Amino acid sequence: MGVPRVYLALVAAALAALFVARPDSSYLQLLVTQIALNALLAISFDICLGYAGMLSLATALYYGLGAYAFAYALQGLGVDIIGALIIAEAFVIAVAAVTGFLAVRLKGASFLVITLLLVTAFHALAQNWKPVTGGDDGLVLASRIFRLLSYQLMPVDRYYFVLALFAIGFFATALLAASPLGRLMRSVKENDFRSEMLGYDPRAIKLAAFTWASALAGLAGAGYAVAFQHVHTGLFHWTVSVDALLYAFFGGVGTLVGPLLGVTLLLPLEDFMSTQVGYPRLFTGILLVVVVLVHREGLMGLLNALLQRIGVLRGPRQAAGGKTAT
Repeated sequence: MGVPRVYLALVAAALAALFVARPDSSYLQLLVTQIALNALLAISFDICLGYAGMLSLATALYYGLGAYAFAYALQGLGVDIIGALIIAEAFVIAVAAVTGFLAVRLKGASFLVITLLLVTAFHALAQNWKPVTGGDDGLVLASRIFRLLSYQLMPVDRYYFVLALFAIGFFATALLAASPLGRLMRSVKENDFRSEMLGYDPRAIKLAAFTWASALAGLAGAGYAVAFQHVHTGLFHWTVSVDALLYAFFGGVGTLVGPLLGVTLLLPLEDFMSTQVGYPRLFTGILLVVVVLVHREGLMGLLNALLQRIGVLRGPRQAAGGKTAT
């Protein structure tokens, strides 16, 4: 089953409000942009773990690849942002298909280790390949190369572009979750041996989930390049994957909306605590522990229980991930 319609409607309404009533403050525009990009990363992680049962730390790898491929397509090929986005996504999907083909043959801790090795190796390669990546300093992209056909993008247009990328990534993934392939992903997560006995190839299904998740991370990478006019090797660091993991677990894995909720609440809190108190991750860790102790399915588990109680959501709990059905 897919995402409950009430949640999809709320996300659509929030996006429409952000498009129509754009924040006047540059700080708030940047904050919304960061939430959208991190939400794509958290949803990417959620597809791997919450739907296909693969605990992956490779999110940062495809985030960085998407950003650099987009930047080089803009600079070197002279295409506009749509052409660069298509090239970047094709490149990320190709790399994900190759690396994923090897990774999905492993399970459990072995899969986790191979994804950590992948992201660590690519980060080390990026750090040492300074003529191409620019190292920690990265590459600064000139404003004039950000074009949509013949239209030169202004700073505010980048805000809208990132929101559009998030909308495409989120709603396309929601359709995937409701599709037969999405149901197969959840069946493989529950029991891949049974799925194989029914005639399905668990590795092919896991590879599809891994590649889709990588494409979402690449989409976020392209959005980062547009929003900040800058790409750097820090995008490849494994801590980016850990951030996605934290946001997803806080909001609730296997829900798609949960990771978005986690980012929306935690990112502004971390920003506020870093300026007012310091040690923002200390408070994030405490909150995560409290939420997991209260309800192991995160904030979405609490919200689902509340909405069931008042009658907004009805039906039995789903077998996959324990999420309520509509």
